[in-house]
Amino acid sequence: MLTKNKKTNNQNLSLAIKAVKNCIRLLKKKPPKIKSIIGKEVKLNLDEKLNKIIIDSLKASEIPIISEEKSINENNYIIKNKKSFWIIDPLDGSLNYLRKIPMSTVSISLIVNNKPKISIIYEIFKNDFYLAYKNNILLNDKKIKLTRKFIKKKNGVLATGLPHKYDFSNQKINYKHFQKVRMIGCASLSLLGCALGKYDWYHEKNIMLWDVIAGYHFNLINKCKVKKFKINKLCQEVSLGYCI
Repeated sequence: MLTKNKKTNNQNLSLAIKAVKNCIRLLKKKPPKIKSIIGKEVKLNLDEKLNKIIIDSLKASEIPIISEEKSINENNYIIKNKKSFWIIDPLDGSLNYLRKIPMSTVSISLIVNNKPKISIIYEIFKNDFYLAYKNNILLNDKKIKLTRKFIKKKNGVLATGLPHKYDFSNQKINYKHFQKVRMIGCASLSLLGCALGKYDWYHEKNIMLWDVIAGYHFNLINKCKVKKFKINKLCQEVSLGYCI
C-alpha cells in the first residue's frame, strides 16, 4: 500500500510525463513560425500552444503553476505566497528551434516546500527524456550515475549566455578565469551539460527562474557547488558547478 505522499508524488510525476508527451505530439506536427519580436525576444506560434498543453495536463494536481506565459504579478504572487508550485518552460531555446540549431528543450519542475522534487528536461532534437526524481537521474527511463570531480577554474569550461534582459553596459562575468567559454542559447541544456560533464561551471545573470530550475535540480542531485541561486526569485543570477 502506497502512503498518501508517495501516491501523490507518483501521480504528479505521471501528470508531468503526460504533459511532455503531449508537447512532443504537437512539436511533431506543427512547424515553428515567428509570431512576434519584442526587442530581442522572439515569440513563436508554438509558445502559447505548448504552454496551454502543459497547464491543461498539470491542472489535475491542483498545484499553482509559474510560467513565462503568465504575467509577472501572477508569478510573483505564487512564488511569494506558496511553498509548492510547478515551474514550466514550454520551449527553452525558441530561436534555436526555429533555426534548427539542435539545442532546445521542454522543461517542467515541481517544487514542494520550496525544494525541487520532480524535474524533466526533454531535449527536442535528440528525443532524449531526462528525469530528476527521488535523488536519481534517469535518461529515457534508465538510471544514470553521474560522478563529477571538482577541478580548478583555469582548467574548466564555463557555460553561460546573454539573455534578452542582459545589461551589456554592466558586464561582470569574469570569463578569463576559465579555460574556455561556451554559449548555446538554451539555459536548461547548459545546466544539464554541467551535470553530464560537458561543462564545469554555469553562470548567467538576468535569467528567468523557468529557464534554470530544472537544470539546477539535476546539478543539485549531483552535489554541485552552488554559489548563487534563489528558488523564490523570478529573475536570477545563477552561478554553480564543479570548480574550486
